[in-house]
Amino acid sequence: MRLRDYAKEDSAIIAGWIKDEKMLYDWSADCIGKFPLSANDLDDYYVSYGKTTKIVPLSMVDEEGRLCGHFFIRFPKEEDKSIVRFCFVIINPTLAGQGKGKEMIRLAVDYAKDVLNATKITLGVFAKNDSAKYCYQAVGFQTTGEVITYKTKLGELECFEMERLIES
Repeated sequence: MRLRDYAKEDSAIIAGWIKDEKMLYDWSADCIGKFPLSANDLDDYYVSYGKTTKIVPLSMVDEEGRLCGHFFIRFPKEEDKSIVRFCFVIINPTLAGQGKGKEMIRLAVDYAKDVLNATKITLGVFAKNDSAKYCYQAVGFQTTGEVITYKTKLGELECFEMERLIES
């Protein structure tokens, strides 16, 4: 497995992984704002979002180049590039439970450290997503105690903040 830059063609594949509205909200907290996702919706979101905020969308592919996972990195504080945030973390659902999420997050941590020179990574995990929480903990993330509530069409979602400090 390896990370590569996100490609416009990834949008359609990732949209195909989102099978229902609940999965969309659990993944994106309703940031994209519509379901079902069409082939270009994620790409359109990145183009629009990237006009106001620096983002680094990345995809994980296997040895044959098949898309296995995806996420993007943003800088929560424009003035502080040492802190990055992982967002829209998703693994191909057919690969769930095979350790691919941990592998992608390990690669993402290495990228944040080696390419972006980050010293701290943050992310949010929804309270009901125990498998993601355990995945992040296995790669060194810890809960901060901060909880954010997102309001979606399907109700409120509690999100635990997590962080990992990167040693140099």
